[in-house]
Amino acid sequence: MVGALMGLSLLANNSEIIVLRSFGRSTAQIAKGVVLVGIIGSITTIVFGGYIAPILQRQVDTNMVTYNTHDLWFKTPDGFMNIANIEPTKGKAYGIRKFMVQDNKVREIRYAESATYINDASANVFNISKIIFPSNDGQKHIDIVTNMTNAVWSNPIPISVAKVITINDNDYLNFSQLTSYMLSNSQAKDSISLKFWQEVFQPLALMILILLSVPLSIGSTRSSTLILKLLLGAFFGFAFFIINQIFGPIALILHLPPILGAAGPTVIALILLIYLFIKSKET
Repeated sequence: MVGALMGLSLLANNSEIIVLRSFGRSTAQIAKGVVLVGIIGSITTIVFGGYIAPILQRQVDTNMVTYNTHDLWFKTPDGFMNIANIEPTKGKAYGIRKFMVQDNKVREIRYAESATYINDASANVFNISKIIFPSNDGQKHIDIVTNMTNAVWSNPIPISVAKVITINDNDYLNFSQLTSYMLSNSQAKDSISLKFWQEVFQPLALMILILLSVPLSIGSTRSSTLILKLLLGAFFGFAFFIINQIFGPIALILHLPPILGAAGPTVIALILLIYLFIKSKET
């Protein structure tokens, strides 16, 4: 939008648009050249936003999750726990260490090679070893227990919490996959429906934003500078971005149709475009 606004504003400042309008060119006819730029931008948006961006975003998030799900430390009611690796989607964890603390002293260390979650708050652990420290200062003997086959441990990291830091495949669907998902599932999740409709309206929104540069550059040519117009264009673009980011989640919170959450900002921009075109014809 800013680029189109800059180009048209330069033409306007050089009185070239005035010459075009004096030869009978309407605002709509001048906008035809801008439409071509909008079409190119829309195609680019579909290719990069709908297909390339999900792949790159998944790669980034996978690297981040791999880092976040290794060597976890957290506090439990009876001490501390360390998990070398956890796979929330499979309900499994590996390299679990429990440090049992009493009176601010470590009384027991438990180690399990692997664990399978029973529910959100307990897990079956396998191949267990224990180190039991003396319970009083006079006792010097340390007990070591090995080769325990399995047991049930409570208070591991809740699997529901662990899932928060893992990736969800539905977050990285490209446009074709979103379309197939919507066509095959009449009761798709609202979040996926919102993402689908946002992908649908995104090229249209880009076209409208680029077309907004036409009335903004033509209107009040003599009374505004190029810098002012560029700032105005940047403001419109940034405002649309913010509204688009918050409109969808708000629609989901209010249980409104996802299509309304996706189309709302675009409709607002379209109304503004029509209003500015009408105003430009009056000048």
